[in-house]
Amino acid sequence: MSQDSVLTMKNFTLHDAMMAIQVMDPRMDSGMERDGHPRRSFNPYQLFLPEEICWMMDRMFSAEISWHTGHSLSQSVFTCLYTHEIGIGRLWNGSKVSTAILKLPQDPRRPIQLITLVLRAAVHALLKTCDLAWREMTKGYINEMEDFNADKSERFICETISEAEILGMLDAARSWLLSKQAASIAYRAEIIARIDLRRAMLVILSSTLPSEEKHFQATIRQAYSHLRDIKSLSTPRTPPEGSPAWQTFDPAILRRLISVMPSKIVLLPDQTETWDQYTLLLDGLKEVGLLSRCFAFTTIKDLLEWRAIQPPRMNRGPLLRSLACVGVFRVRDA
Repeated sequence: MSQDSVLTMKNFTLHDAMMAIQVMDPRMDSGMERDGHPRRSFNPYQLFLPEEICWMMDRMFSAEISWHTGHSLSQSVFTCLYTHEIGIGRLWNGSKVSTAILKLPQDPRRPIQLITLVLRAAVHALLKTCDLAWREMTKGYINEMEDFNADKSERFICETISEAEILGMLDAARSWLLSKQAASIAYRAEIIARIDLRRAMLVILSSTLPSEEKHFQATIRQAYSHLRDIKSLSTPRTPPEGSPAWQTFDPAILRRLISVMPSKIVLLPDQTETWDQYTLLLDGLKEVGLLSRCFAFTTIKDLLEWRAIQPPRMNRGPLLRSLACVGVFRVRDA
């Protein structure tokens, strides 16, 4: 589109758009190319160093946290371009991998399994975790667009893929990383810790409370342990300028996605903030588990009154408030 043209759709006029967003708001230009965010050439069949894969996985955790803090999926999770490589004709189609990547020249420093096993499992688990959280937050206990952004931009977030299948992908990736074939790979322990944390989060969100509360709390303890491992191990360096890893994220991807309303480009949180926020998220999940087996309404009332005067933090995010409502209503109906 040129700067002097207008793109419209049926039954939605420029007047409607101007009524929704203030004139001169930068979001009115969200579909245009910007000098600060040029369109990047993305090759999904690119091979990466283990350090680059580890850095990409960290960025995916940051994108997940960004979504939980109120941004849309197109501003956060979908900025990882590999989230759009699932489906027929794409890099990954269920349990199948495009044969095009198998024809790439072998590079011992960049094993192909980092794409076909590790990154595949990480991306599928990220999307499935978001799917489970999205389903919980759309049950009606919290307000859409006020507490969270439910817009999926008509993209696939593994709704039709079962948790068991994705857990199998994570287990396959972990088994390969522990095999002799991957013994000499750099950042192996760091990547395993991230795979383990992603697996724990998937199990936590797929658990049913209060019937599985003990298993829920045990998995949260495992997630704490994996998070401590990540913090204690080496942090992957930021890829140098020109690294293909930079091409796997596009903060301006929202200009090419369908949105309820235009959104601004946001930056993902840094890793220190990401892990701090993830700790708070686990704190909140632990509290939700305890709340699910509390049958004293006065105790729940005291907790809610205390929470009401606390400043907003990740351990009181929309996902956790929705999960907590289940415990409150269960006590009310008991």
